[in-house]
Amino acid sequence: MRNDSSIRFLEYDPLIDAAYPSSHEQYLNPIYRHIAVSYDTLRNPSGYTIITASGPHEKAQEYDFSNNEQYHGALSYFLLKAWKESGGPAVKQQLIYQYLSTKVRKTCLGQNPMCYGTNNQGFFGGVLTGINQTSILVVRKPDKSIQLQAGHIHGICDGDQFSLYSFGDINPESGEPIIAEVIYVRVLVSDLKLLNIASTQVRTGWVATPLTRLSLRKFPIQIQPDAPYLVHWETARKEHQSFNIIDRSQTPEQPPFFLVIQNNENGYDIKDESSTVIKQPNTIYDKRGNPSYILDIIEHIARFKLVKNIVNEALTDPIYPFRESFNIKLTNSIGKDFYPGCSQTGWFQPGCSHLECSVEIKDGDKLYLHVNNKGDYDLYIYIYSLGPFWNVENALSANYVVISSSPMYNVTRDWKKELGVEASDDIKLQGRYQYEEIVKVFFINRLTSFALLELPEFGKPMKGGRFCTDRATGGDGPSENWAAVNFRIRVSSK
Repeated sequence: MRNDSSIRFLEYDPLIDAAYPSSHEQYLNPIYRHIAVSYDTLRNPSGYTIITASGPHEKAQEYDFSNNEQYHGALSYFLLKAWKESGGPAVKQQLIYQYLSTKVRKTCLGQNPMCYGTNNQGFFGGVLTGINQTSILVVRKPDKSIQLQAGHIHGICDGDQFSLYSFGDINPESGEPIIAEVIYVRVLVSDLKLLNIASTQVRTGWVATPLTRLSLRKFPIQIQPDAPYLVHWETARKEHQSFNIIDRSQTPEQPPFFLVIQNNENGYDIKDESSTVIKQPNTIYDKRGNPSYILDIIEHIARFKLVKNIVNEALTDPIYPFRESFNIKLTNSIGKDFYPGCSQTGWFQPGCSHLECSVEIKDGDKLYLHVNNKGDYDLYIYIYSLGPFWNVENALSANYVVISSSPMYNVTRDWKKELGVEASDDIKLQGRYQYEEIVKVFFINRLTSFALLELPEFGKPMKGGRFCTDRATGGDGPSENWAAVNFRIRVSSK
């Protein structure tokens, strides 16, 4: 590696390193909110972002961009390019990272930049306000077709529509939007058809924001027959075209997942599939009588349920090959093992309500996640916490973790990390409490992003929006193999 002219490095003296040994565990002291993976301070920075040119076990290359035998670091080159095209360094760090990482992967094969820490602020303070929701990378293929870098695993459906705009368009609401529709969904990517312009205008690096999410139709909604303000309900329905709203005069083919009924306070209650009334978030202005607000609440909960229910149904077949590619478990502080899913129906189920299938812990306790790669290809791991306030948060202070298929650079097939658990301040105010969280782990043999699935706490805005753009990769590996498992964690006050 050190004889490669495209690689910059610092001389390393192992004698100095050996003279000052350190324990990794002594640095594992972050402040937790819900469930999060513990990292050392360098890779779990608070209030700032670290962007690296490559993953921890990859070569960070230089490239001759001008074909004049002058080599430059790919990270710095594309960072400057991203600033120029996005309107300056006030653009969100997450957007900058995703743009330059796409360019680096295309230029330097096998090199995948990483992002650690806080990524929703600008490089030098405030951020521009144009891009304010989750966006997904668009790629133009060699055959000039347009591909969305999200697929079935992200909840994309045939017929979903998106608004497309260039990375440099920091005010995408200006001008006529470019509309695209999904015509074919794969596991990690989807083919798009442009509805109002020629595809030659779209380039790799453009982004898409969702206009419809037809996967939400899995959760039918019925409105109470005598609900007042019918005109307002019709307006709200047009604003939420992704929903399957059952007409008041219809007899539903299946029981509704959500039932909206009028209450005695000139507002509406929302009941779930078990007829439990869902507690609505407090607002400065009482919006509980606003039909559009009610449907916004239902959309948030439905999106949470979609994430919770993501599983690869093919893995319920006991002879499906990818089942044998990995092993996973949680252990508590005394070494007791816990496995995902349900003890009766198996690992690869969204979950159950059996008490014996949950992991019982006290607030502040530690859990340890163990993953073993038993397959022939590198395994990409993504970890999410599904919290008690209908929130879906990345539990890693990084995009993902890669577990190598073959030991190299002192890396083994085994990966172990500490999970810190601490209740939020809102829960602690209750005194004695018990609540449930879900740790959801995705296993994939290719690179992707799950930022599209993230949700803020109920009633709170997303922190600056996210950018779902890690391009699906895989080299010469097999077709996409993936799995998703859930651990139910029951947390009690001490």
